[in-house]
Amino acid sequence: MLNDQTITVTTQPNTEAIEIAVSNYMTEANAFAVVDTASFQEANARRAAAKSLKKQIEDTFDPILKTQRAALDETRAQRDKHLVPVSNAETTYKTKMGVWQRAEEKRIADEQEVERKRQQRRSDEARLAAAVQAAQEGDATKATAILETPYVVPPPPPPPMPKARGFYPRKGWTFVIENAALLPREYLVPDEVKIGGVVRAMKGYTRIPGVRAFEVDIDVSR
Repeated sequence: MLNDQTITVTTQPNTEAIEIAVSNYMTEANAFAVVDTASFQEANARRAAAKSLKKQIEDTFDPILKTQRAALDETRAQRDKHLVPVSNAETTYKTKMGVWQRAEEKRIADEQEVERKRQQRRSDEARLAAAVQAAQEGDATKATAILETPYVVPPPPPPPMPKARGFYPRKGWTFVIENAALLPREYLVPDEVKIGGVVRAMKGYTRIPGVRAFEVDIDVSR
């Protein structure tokens, strides 16, 4: 339940005057041509007029945005206050289910391995007995062949694990970088932020192998 904070809903302001001013400003800007020093200076004066128009727009909408943002932040905080614990509890269930299922898989696999080894011992004993019998019967070739072709008991297929609707455990792969110095070049990403900082500081004196620094025109207005 939300707290007792009163959320004020502000109606949409009358923007007719702003719409007219913006439309006129855009029309004049698109039609204006800079052809000489006088028109260059005139363009700059008209450009500066944008500050006044932008302030009028901000003064009209910013109070509304501030109120709506506060209401949105409060609603989001109240939602998360209840939603996060539920999500954490859901994760707890999922983690415990996964832990049990992996332990159960290991338990069954260990039991199956014990049984496989038992069957393997019986197979080896039977093979050895057959080889001994063949040798006693004077067939050394057969005895050797029996000993040289051992039979390996394959592991049994894993039994199906319990299923739960909405819970789908699966195997995945991830990694950890143990030595970054050994990574091939195709797995390395240039630090463009660091390079940009060096270029802005050193300008034409930049000396970074593989990097060409050059000057560009930037139009700045205040």
